[in-house]
Amino acid sequence: MKIPTNCKLEKVATKDKSRPNINGICIDGTGDAPVAVATNGRILAVVPIELGADDDLTGDLEPGVRLLPAAVLPAARKGCRGDAVIRLNGGAELIDGTSFPTQREDRYPNWRAVDRQHQEGERGILSFSPHLLLALAEGIGIEKGNGVEVEVALEGGAIDASRPLIVRNKANGAHGVLMPIRQS
Repeated sequence: MKIPTNCKLEKVATKDKSRPNINGICIDGTGDAPVAVATNGRILAVVPIELGADDDLTGDLEPGVRLLPAAVLPAARKGCRGDAVIRLNGGAELIDGTSFPTQREDRYPNWRAVDRQHQEGERGILSFSPHLLLALAEGIGIEKGNGVEVEVALEGGAIDASRPLIVRNKANGAHGVLMPIRQS
């Protein structure tokens, strides 16, 4: 399996030991294209991956799905150039020979049920820099664990992607403006 080294799914997977079914990375080969999925119950990340000819996803509870410990990804990225490579064959084996067992006792949640890419209906798209959103959230005093309110402009009932977003900290009344970016 190959996964881009800049995708750090272990940061998305929960650290909560009481939720073992989501504290790892789900390798899902059951859809149109294989993906790696991570969630903590509040955020979900889906990353396209490339399966190798020898990768085996048949041995776990769900055919076509394998659950990896989150520690596999940072270990696979060490010292590699380009994509991180993990062999999936009864476990997860790195190029240096390090081996990790896959999780077999727990089913991964139905992530497709919440993934908007797979939902029908009208929607709009906004493009903005996540780094600027983080800087703005810190600037207006959003603390870890607290929510942020984002206001978007509508034009004729649809999102106006050319207008700035208003980001509010409801806890202290502070707010900021985040300019959209153009996607080409």
